[in-house]
Amino acid sequence: MDIQDQAHKPRRAPAEAKPLERRGLPPQPLWVLLVLTGIVSASILLGFAFLTDHCPLPDTVTEGIAFVMLAVTLFYLFRTCRLTARWLPSLLLLIAIPLCFLMGSVVPVMTMTAIVFCTAQAALLLAICPASTLYWLPVVPLGSYAVSLLLCRDPLLALTCLIPFPAAAALAFGTRSCASGPDKITRVGVICLTSLVLGVTVLVSVLIGLAQSLDGGLSALPELLDRIREEETARIMEMSKAAAETIGSRPGPLSGLLGSEEALPSITEEEARNTVNSAINMMPAFLVVVFNVTAALSQCALYGSLGSFGYGDSVKGRVLLFKLSHAAGITFLIAFIVSLISAVTSKNSTLAGTVAENITFILQPGLALCGFMRLTVNLVARSRGAVGCLPFIVLLFAPVLLTVGSSLLALYESGALVLELFLVRKSTDDDDPFADSGDQNDSDPF
Repeated sequence: MDIQDQAHKPRRAPAEAKPLERRGLPPQPLWVLLVLTGIVSASILLGFAFLTDHCPLPDTVTEGIAFVMLAVTLFYLFRTCRLTARWLPSLLLLIAIPLCFLMGSVVPVMTMTAIVFCTAQAALLLAICPASTLYWLPVVPLGSYAVSLLLCRDPLLALTCLIPFPAAAALAFGTRSCASGPDKITRVGVICLTSLVLGVTVLVSVLIGLAQSLDGGLSALPELLDRIREEETARIMEMSKAAAETIGSRPGPLSGLLGSEEALPSITEEEARNTVNSAINMMPAFLVVVFNVTAALSQCALYGSLGSFGYGDSVKGRVLLFKLSHAAGITFLIAFIVSLISAVTSKNSTLAGTVAENITFILQPGLALCGFMRLTVNLVARSRGAVGCLPFIVLLFAPVLLTVGSSLLALYESGALVLELFLVRKSTDDDDPFADSGDQNDSDPF
């Protein structure tokens, strides 16, 4: 074909740009996801009813149902997250097995897994269902509430099955906003928003349950806390006394070093009370961390499910960017220093020290993860051959990383953020190793 023929050949019209290209078919029909989400959310009622001794079913039957629901949810996550987040169901399985042995029951683990699953899958339904079928979505919470009401026959207790749905709406809204533009909410902001909605929902459900179960309503809550404090103090003293008698009376090198039973006295009542008070003071931070981890796992399950259903193009760039702000790093350093000073200068806990410990405990997991990611990026940049040993290193030093290593990684990331803010002052996001880039892979780096 000569040049003139090429010139007269009609040109093909350019293809219209599509904001989201859907590739492949979903592994399961949407009606399966609708039914499964409703059934799993109804199983949340069994968890709360079992923990509050209001379950109408025998304990053996409840444990069997919980085991089946846990297996079904993990299997479905293995199927839907196999493309972009294969690590998530494996991580949930590794967490679920030891927790079941420690708690002696499958029901609490099933309840947490069901909340993660329902939050992610309900958000997925809000994200991928076309406008013509959105009117079917209220069938899921309504059907779940109907099944829960048949099981417990308590209208207020049956409302616990609806706990994941407000958080799912926040997760879907935040994810859409995060993917819409660079000036919108970040991934960490989506996690915080979902955690806030989930925490408020759970807190309202607990208050409603306490108002029903306590004789004087919520006004009897201080008496309940005082009774729990006295019971836990007595339990700690008994355990300490039993441990001192056992170690002091048992023959061996330890008893020889101690010399006599009196060489290992049990803790006093004041020390036991201080231990219980410290645990109660740290309870707000513990609950915030639990809600944050639940929201983060739900977000990862949503991202993995979006990729499996063919919407992986929407899960890339800044949607995957996990980085805490410079303010979080500075706040962590200040709170860490204040908590150390309070621990050294005061024997009993102070208000400033308690607040600082709570802030440190809340920010430490996210900063430790960012610090681990930063070290991983530096390791990849220097030696790509060492990346293959990274999973073995993580499994080998997992206890250290979860205890002392998490604090060191959080301090490392906080220091790096402060240096970035005051010394580096990069002018463009391209200079940041964690910056958004169009060349990033569609898969989740976590």
